[in-house]
Parts: sequence; structure tokens; C-alpha cells
Amino acid sequence: STEHEQQMNELENQVQCAIELATDHENWIFDADEDLFIERGLSGTSLKKRPEFKKMISLAKEGVYDLIVVREVCRFMRNAKITLNLVDELLDYGVEVYFVNDGIWSRNPDDYFKLTIMAQYAEQESRKTSERVFSGQAVARENGNIFGNGNILGYKMIVGEKSKDSHYEINDKEAETVRTIYNLALKGMGIKKIKHYLEGDNPESKIYKTAEGNTKWYESTIQRILRRPTYMGTIEHFQSVTENPLTHARRSVQKEQRVRYDLREKIPCIIEPAVWQAVQDAIDSRVNHNFNSTSQSGINGIVTKLPCPHTWHYHK
Repeated sequence: STEHEQQMNELENQVQCAIELATDHENWIFDADEDLFIERGLSGTSLKKRPEFKKMISLAKEGVYDLIVVREVCRFMRNAKITLNLVDELLDYGVEVYFVNDGIWSRNPDDYFKLTIMAQYAEQESRKTSERVFSGQAVARENGNIFGNGNILGYKMIVGEKSKDSHYEINDKEAETVRTIYNLALKGMGIKKIKHYLEGDNPESKIYKTAEGNTKWYESTIQRILRRPTYMGTIEHFQSVTENPLTHARRSVQKEQRVRYDLREKIPCIIEPAVWQAVQDAIDSRVNHNFNSTSQSGINGIVTKLPCPHTWHYHK
């Protein structure tokens, strides 16, 4: 289940039901402190982030368990292929799986056919849920709802009673760092030099901090800051999409296909649109120039400096 409070309360009920079920079977050897495996707030479509599930399977293969009891097929795994492969593998190790609500015992040939159908159904439900969530988020974004944890350098998120009431306010100290990064980019300074500047290689030996409060900067972080339209009061959604809800693999969306929303009343402007666009042009020009120079002569080109940043006026 997800971490939602109501579902966590339901989880407590699930635990109690599991203990009662085990207690009702006198021939089951069960210890509530050691033999319950619970995942909190994690997806059931893959094995990647399910440490408790993987631990349970591993112990079963080692001979610690000869029976795994699951409430229903969709709680075991929402990926039909992985479900059937795991059940087959466990049977090879002499371990049976009992799906209580579905009345399926994996060792029973008749039940195995039912398991195949239920596993496919669980996977299909997962796909439909993913589609519904995506559609719901799209509508919410169109209505001006703000998503995310608010950890954006230069802003602090003011959480409202409802998501549509949440908004951002400028964090003056962090905003200074953002403007510094843009000013350096306008002067023609490259990402690596900006990184060293922020870490103290500047005339004042001043050290700037990241959104997490760290003094070490990564070039990828600086690149994201310089490309982020949020700083001019615009949110760009659908920069990437989940290509497969089972593997959670994502792919980037072409720039012209992205959807932007102007939310100036909820995201105040730190960087003027003209300045932001000038930085984008500078970055693109540098990338293209370096590419052309490298392909023709193997030597990186020099970026032409843009107008001095003091000619740009920022407002909060």
C-alpha cells in the first residue's frame, strides 16, 4: 500500500488478519515478529525496491519456509510474468504459495490455471491505475495545482490546506545564488567554471549552498538550474513520461511536445524571461559551436559573451 494514512491504518488490520489466520492453522509454525514481511509505500510492479519481499523469497529458497501466505495475487506482484516465474521457481525449491482471498494453492494444477488468469488481471489493473493517475494529474495541473516536494533552489513552498492552495515564495538568500549562476552563464562562463566559482573559487572566496544545504556542487545540478523555466514563473510538465508502468522505465519527451503552464501568481519570477531565454540561447549556441568545431577540426570553439548582466533588472 502507499503511505496514505487511511491505507496505513488498513495495513494494521491486514497484519492482525494475517496473525489470526496463522493462529487458526495449528500445523503452521509462525512467529509474528519474524515471519511477517511488509512493504510500506512501495510499488508491487517490480522487485527493484521491495527489500522485504526479496528477503522473504531468499529465505524461502534457503529452506527457512515451505509455505508463503499472501492475501491475494495482486499483493504478491502486479507483473504477470514475474509472478508466474517466481511461483514456478519457489515450487522447484519445495515452497508453496497460498493466495488466501483467491483460494489458490500453487501446488494444485487446477489452481495454477486460475493463478495465471489472476496474475494477468492484476497486471492489467496496474496499467489502468497508472493511466487514471496520469490523467488525474494532467487535469490537476491544468487547474493550477502544484506538484512536488518544493525543494527548488530559490523558493520555499507554502503548503495550503488543499493542493490547489499551495504556492511558492522566494527565498532571498537562495535566490541570490540562482541569479549568480545565471549572471555567470551570461558572461560566457562554462558549467565547470561556474561549479568552481560556487565552491569558493571567486574574488570574495564566497561559498554558495545547494537547495539541500551542501557546499559541493555537481555540474548536472547547475545545468538543471540553468534550464529550469520555473525561475521565470513557468512550470514545464511532461518532460518525461513513464513508458512502461511495470518497469517504471521513463523516456524524455520532445521539447515541442511539452506542456507549459504560466503560474506567476503561484511561482514568483526570479529570472526575467528575457534573461532566461538569453541563457538558453547561450547554452545552445555553445553546444552547437563545440559540436561543429569538434566535428570539423577536433578543437572546441569559444563562446561569444552576451551583454553584461548588470543591464538586466530582476524583480521579486
